[in-house]
Amino acid sequence: MEACNAALESRNLSDSLLSIAKQKAIATLKTRYETERKEMENVLLKKAIEVERTRVWLLWIGVILMSSIFAFSLLLFYQRNQRVKDQKLLAEEKSIRMEQEKRNKEQQLVFQSLVQADLIQINRSVKEKLFPFKLKLPRKSQQDEFEQVLYGLTRDAGKDPLAEFELLFTQLHASFYDNILRICPDLTKTELNVCAMIRLNLSTKDIARLTNINVNSIEMTRYHIRKKVKMEQGENLAAFLMTV
Repeated sequence: MEACNAALESRNLSDSLLSIAKQKAIATLKTRYETERKEMENVLLKKAIEVERTRVWLLWIGVILMSSIFAFSLLLFYQRNQRVKDQKLLAEEKSIRMEQEKRNKEQQLVFQSLVQADLIQINRSVKEKLFPFKLKLPRKSQQDEFEQVLYGLTRDAGKDPLAEFELLFTQLHASFYDNILRICPDLTKTELNVCAMIRLNLSTKDIARLTNINVNSIEMTRYHIRKKVKMEQGENLAAFLMTV
């Protein structure tokens, strides 16, 4: 019995010691688990922080990159727009300069033509007034010499003042005569010349000087031109001819 009791006590003691050892082992495992869990949580937290930091950096890089692209696009757009404006301005300046040069040439043409017409009229008048004096000279040689001198002074009297005008006007407005004849094929030569002079803004009086036709005849010619091109009453003939 004593041996049996001793054995039981020894067994109980062993079980008790075993339970304590198991409890210590379990506690140790729990402690280790908690420690490893916390360490894992810390690692995951650090990784999450790093990921978030990386995401923020990528976001900033993306914002900076998009801002740079946007700014570069704006710069290109501005440069292109400025280049287009500069080209347009240069084209306008060139057009204005060419138009001014054409106007200057037109004014020069008008001035030269009117001066030439006046000179021819003066020469004709001088020739008509001086020619009778030839018959008053007693000798034929004197008459011939007088006629040669008179011819030298008035040799331009026989020129047509419109010939040079037509030549210079065609150089400035090469297609004008063809265009106006396409609109109205039955215009006479005089009417064509009057149309060209109206195109240059010559007054009726200046047209009369240049064509050696009286003012009333020029007014009638203007009326015939308006009728032939079928202009309505109140329409401006000069403005119409400017578009031809």
